[in-house]
Amino acid sequence: MSLEYVRDIESIMKVGDEINVRVISVDLEKKEFSLTLLPEGVDQERKEMVMAARERRRAAAYDENPAQSAPVARRNESRRQQMLKEAVSLLSDDGAKANAAAPSTEAANAATATSTDADADAEAAKEAPVPGAKRDAAQKRGAMRQWFESTPAAKDQKLFIPGKVVSIEEYGAFVAIGAPTDGLVHISEISKDHVSKVEDQLKIGDEVQVRVIGVDQRRGRISLSMKPYEERQPKASSAAEKRASAQPEFKTTMELAFEKVRDQLVAAGLMK
Repeated sequence: MSLEYVRDIESIMKVGDEINVRVISVDLEKKEFSLTLLPEGVDQERKEMVMAARERRRAAAYDENPAQSAPVARRNESRRQQMLKEAVSLLSDDGAKANAAAPSTEAANAATATSTDADADAEAAKEAPVPGAKRDAAQKRGAMRQWFESTPAAKDQKLFIPGKVVSIEEYGAFVAIGAPTDGLVHISEISKDHVSKVEDQLKIGDEVQVRVIGVDQRRGRISLSMKPYEERQPKASSAAEKRASAQPEFKTTMELAFEKVRDQLVAAGLMK
């Protein structure tokens, strides 16, 4: 907008003002472009002013601490020279492109060190044991085992126990039954009739009667059902078994020969 520092943009322009601008850069990938109010050739002068101001601040800060050790002074001087070189290269388009394509060695080393530290931290986090995790898992399994052994309905699928709906999902409803974990009534176990949506049959807070139809103590899961218990029907005989039972029995050749000899012996009075 101006070569001088602008504190208030409204002192330069207001909404609705018609102004003349120049396009100074276009980013086709991001679909962005930058504009300026400064005439052509002033950008270079502005960059030189900014770089000169930065150099004056660095020099002033360096002069305020003359008691620093020689190694620190040499390092600061080296950094200052490097920054001056980068500032000079920024004044040309080629320098800007080169800096964008290949960052300084110091910046690359810093990025590499940061990446290495982050990777090391991630590996350390993976290898570090989680305090109390195994103990908590063992306690949960112990609580589930104790509930299973002390609850008759957990071992008898015919028994109904009271429960309260605590949450509803698309695939079923979770019911609190006094166990270490809530049991799941799958949508197919809500009713003998077809249920399209769980919300059509149940709501959070409903008091229901459920049966325990499965307990996974290792994974801490309980399966429930609201449908009445039904004895499993004996498996119907297959069509092949029915055909086999309807066919007559045929005797083997050995059985026919034995019967013939027996009849002959009976006829001769040698066998009763």
